[in-house]
Amino acid sequence: MIWTYLGPAELQPAFPDWSWHSLPNPQVLVTHHSLDCNFVQVLEGLVDSSHLGILHNNGLRASLTSDLSYADKVASMQFDLAPRIEEEGTDFGFHYVALRDGLNGFREARVTAFVMPCIVLNPNGDVATIVVPASDTRSRFFHIWWDATRPVAEEPLRTETLRFVGLDAQTMQAYGIAADSTAARRPARSNRFHQDRKAIRTNQSFSGITGLVEEDVAVSVSGGAIRDRSKEMLSIADLAVGRLHRVYLDSVRRVLGGGVPIGLATGIDLAVARGLNAQLSDAKDWRSLVPLHRRGAG
Repeated sequence: MIWTYLGPAELQPAFPDWSWHSLPNPQVLVTHHSLDCNFVQVLEGLVDSSHLGILHNNGLRASLTSDLSYADKVASMQFDLAPRIEEEGTDFGFHYVALRDGLNGFREARVTAFVMPCIVLNPNGDVATIVVPASDTRSRFFHIWWDATRPVAEEPLRTETLRFVGLDAQTMQAYGIAADSTAARRPARSNRFHQDRKAIRTNQSFSGITGLVEEDVAVSVSGGAIRDRSKEMLSIADLAVGRLHRVYLDSVRRVLGGGVPIGLATGIDLAVARGLNAQLSDAKDWRSLVPLHRRGAG
């Protein structure tokens, strides 16, 4: 990966010290794919936890029989399809939580951090996603997995991890999202997003699409290269999506007024930004899990 700062030289921040930077190469796995839509549409899906138990029904069912760390951490989401969503602004962007009913009176709290301008730290705690605009209507999507003890970038973990989410080379090529995929192969209305309708009719697949990532791509791209939001009506499940819009719009207003966008002010410590999940008692506030995320925290 090549990190680039594109703003004014006098505002250039310190290079971010992400947790995966200190690990040896075998313990860090990086992939990327491309899709034909505006990058904000992709990020909207990344900060929407409610869709996981529905759109990714195939993958969540498969997670029950998988030994992968990623699968184990997402398996429980299929048992509560209506999580309570809450969000809160931070100096680096915002974080939101999906609260689901757990066992023995506990709640499962999955906290996601959005770091301006395009980074999402997954609540699994060991996955980061970065969506970069290649143009107004095409995006590059990077995934970063890391593991403090296991060589996730080496076989067999590498292939097992990538195949589970649909980012192995064979699946990406077949679906048309590999970096070198031809325009004719890319998922679009003209090819029905490569959906297997027979698999749906025979109850072999909920979506008819192979791979969690490919399911996300179909939803992001199907709204159009730049989705028309003029008649969009967000619901209570879309709190984080609404916060994402406000963070971007507020940043634009700040820059137009001679200020700096959210996330670029002096003194912001990105080391405190992280995604995490935990079991909470009813008496405990999820914000206690990320005390340094709070806006204005030192």
